[in-house]
Amino acid sequence: MVIGIQPLFSQQLSNVRIKIYALANDTIQIDTVSIIPGSLNLKDAATKENISSEDFSLNALHSLLIWRGKARPDSILAEYKVLPYSLTKSIYHKDYSQLNKRDSLSRLPIIYSLQELNPNGTLDLGGVDYNGSFSRGITFGNNQDLVVNSNFNLQLQGKLAGDVEVLAALSDNNIPIQPEGNTQQLQEFDKVFIQLKKSRSTLVVGDYELSKPEGYFMNFYKKLQGASFLTTSDTNNEIQLKSNASIAVAKGKYAKNNLIGIEGNQGPYRLVGNNGETYIIILAGTERVYIDGEIMVRGSDRDYVIDYNAGEIVFTPNRLITKDKRISVEFQYSEKAYLRTIFFAGQQFSHDAWKVRVNFYSEQDAKNQPVQQELTDSQRVVLSEAGDSIQKAYYQSIDSVGYTPDRVLYKKIDSIGYDVYVYSINTDSAIYSLNFSYTGLGKGNYVIANNLVNGRVYRWIAPVGGIPQGDYEPVIPLIAPQRTQLLTVGVDYNINENSSVSWEGGLSNQDINTFSSAGNSDNSGVSSILSYQQKIILNHDRQIETNLFTTARYEFTGQNFKAIERYRPVEFERDWNITTIQPPADEHLASVNLNLQRNAIGNLQYGASFFNRSGIYTGINNSLTGNYNHHGFQLTFISSYLLSENDFQKTKFFR
Repeated sequence: MVIGIQPLFSQQLSNVRIKIYALANDTIQIDTVSIIPGSLNLKDAATKENISSEDFSLNALHSLLIWRGKARPDSILAEYKVLPYSLTKSIYHKDYSQLNKRDSLSRLPIIYSLQELNPNGTLDLGGVDYNGSFSRGITFGNNQDLVVNSNFNLQLQGKLAGDVEVLAALSDNNIPIQPEGNTQQLQEFDKVFIQLKKSRSTLVVGDYELSKPEGYFMNFYKKLQGASFLTTSDTNNEIQLKSNASIAVAKGKYAKNNLIGIEGNQGPYRLVGNNGETYIIILAGTERVYIDGEIMVRGSDRDYVIDYNAGEIVFTPNRLITKDKRISVEFQYSEKAYLRTIFFAGQQFSHDAWKVRVNFYSEQDAKNQPVQQELTDSQRVVLSEAGDSIQKAYYQSIDSVGYTPDRVLYKKIDSIGYDVYVYSINTDSAIYSLNFSYTGLGKGNYVIANNLVNGRVYRWIAPVGGIPQGDYEPVIPLIAPQRTQLLTVGVDYNINENSSVSWEGGLSNQDINTFSSAGNSDNSGVSSILSYQQKIILNHDRQIETNLFTTARYEFTGQNFKAIERYRPVEFERDWNITTIQPPADEHLASVNLNLQRNAIGNLQYGASFFNRSGIYTGINNSLTGNYNHHGFQLTFISSYLLSENDFQKTKFFR
């Protein structure tokens, strides 16, 4: 029973309430709303003495006071704070008990009914965003047949069921063409790319690029069509596992051209294949162009533009070409002699202080599945007998067809033991049809003649001292299937916070003619590299910290070791004053590097290197580089001094 409230006006502005209750029984209702726990203070209403908390208990949610003391006063004075609502009262917008009654549904003002989510039957991909286009066109004319052109382009991005992320780009043209190489960004016209990702695993299917893994000897960049899977996991002993596997069909073949610049000629410069192919199609975006060791940027407003379909490169005025420019171009070109497959597998184990990696790469031509050439049994015999001398793998392209007035024909004559074919229009002797192939400068007995006839005519030139003087021969070269494999194993170990050691070994297997077992003794080769790095702190002044970084490394490459692509610097041969084409030999490369660094001021670096090609070449190189910064000015210097010796000469090169 409530006897009084004090004061009334102040309680209208505050949540503090003061009331007097008569204790008629042990349980009384203090208020209609919930009380803030810990805010209740009780006094005897008559004596104004505080009542101990041991004499009562409070149910704050229901505002119930339960008396537990032995002596119970007649009335009490309660002072407490309240919430603006009762926590025990149910709050709802609609009474579910009424909605659940079948007989009351007809009396409710709101009735919920299910509707079809996709009434029009359109594509519904849930959380996936998609956009694209599909078009078809018809081309016709008074002097051409009816042609139907189609184009499809679709992009997808989002999440599928099971939290699987999808990223896809699907494009297709019935006339696939290469993009123009005059911009930095390329637009692929015929590509299928689908990537599925969940948690720490990724699956790629379609057209994708495969780049080099972590390591030194295994270096490549391939455009492929197939599938690739990458996943990362952790073991109970805190070892992280990273696995990668790819299996695909190769789109192209790696090649490197060293071009000789012509004074004032910006191009076009034609690129050729590994076997001297002059008309090749370069895979878009695979080229890497260097001038004097510096990589160039594609674009009409940058350094160069390239015609992928014609295999030609043109340099912009930003890079003036002279006879002294060293131009190197690496690329992949379309070569469809055989179905070429690529398999790659990599496994990496890493911990806090160490890391172990194993990578395997295999690229192989399917010799029983030729694409652009049909091999007869006799041609297979030629390839099997050629061994590694694939430049001798060819067959004669001379056919006696009889005289035909609208063809370029030759007659056969004898010239001092040589069978010579000469262009003729004589109906009695012009009976031979010849197909000529470019064999290289000074490797053939025929040259192109300046005859004004309907077709190209070749003219025979007599050898001088048994050495051919021409560039063409009436033969068709046979392309041999090849296989390239490389296995690398590497270990990195952090000795402490400032020093580490690493090692990597490689085992290669290259067979340039899988039709023949002859010459396979030199297919396998080994390589190894060992390096040590250490950081020495010379002072502990964090504002101007001075450190000495030391690096020592030794590299061995066996004479039969074959890398997939170039793994050394592009200017390696020039730095050591050796030619690009070298006979096989074991190579030893050792170096020591000292780098003194002072924060915000500069650094000074000295390096000493030793390079030896067993019995062929020996070189010692010393280099000194550094830079100095002071009040916005920067001084940089680079210098090197090379002493080299081979069987023919000794050189000194200072720059």
